[in-house]
Amino acid sequence: MSDWSIFVNSKSRPDGPTFKTLEGIEHTVVIEPHERELYAGHNVAVVPESGKGLPYSRQFALDLAQRDGLQWYWVLDDDIKHFSRREGTKLVRCDAAEALGETKALAEQTEGVAQVALEYAQFAWSAKKAWKLDSYADVAVANNAALLKSMGVRYDTSFPLKGDRDFTIQCIAAGARVARTTKYAFVCPKNGSNLGGLQDTYATTDVEKVSSEMLARKWGWCVTTQTKPDGRQDAKIHWKKIVSPPSL
Repeated sequence: MSDWSIFVNSKSRPDGPTFKTLEGIEHTVVIEPHERELYAGHNVAVVPESGKGLPYSRQFALDLAQRDGLQWYWVLDDDIKHFSRREGTKLVRCDAAEALGETKALAEQTEGVAQVALEYAQFAWSAKKAWKLDSYADVAVANNAALLKSMGVRYDTSFPLKGDRDFTIQCIAAGARVARTTKYAFVCPKNGSNLGGLQDTYATTDVEKVSSEMLARKWGWCVTTQTKPDGRQDAKIHWKKIVSPPSL
């Protein structure tokens, strides 16, 4: 099992599936002040203000990790249904101890890595390589708190959505690596489809369009906006345009 600290950012989901996957594993739930009673029984860290959004909550966890002198820490969403291990093209369920413990190996063996993440299950099964480099890091991510501090990388709390993507772009643009294992994966619901979390944010008219446009304005050379086949307006990140680093 990973001995890195684990933070779970949570909103209105005291019974979120992630807590079941982490049963028996020490973790801290990052919550808003008005939900203290809702999360009674959990080990919590309370952000100073409610309603500030997910990047604000993510930054609070990063601040705690850096305050405590942590080298690495995990940041998990609260709606992870389960973890899996890829065996060929088959995904076999495994516990969190294995998934998180095994995933940290690359980070401990390679210098200059700012983030290490697990893969979405729908993409992991068909992967041809064990690791993918310098693109998204979502849902189940380990952050190198010490390296991020030295680079001055922080979450941009102005983003209603797309804050995690902005953070990963910052890491790569600062010269660090981002790695994502395809051997271990997670299963979670579609964004905004389940009660709690960011559901209210996703339900806000044009919030994804506005957030995508914000990301494009900030990272004009590597981010454009696009309309998906289902009509959803999203950001398209041209990861290779951020940097062209040497191979690991």
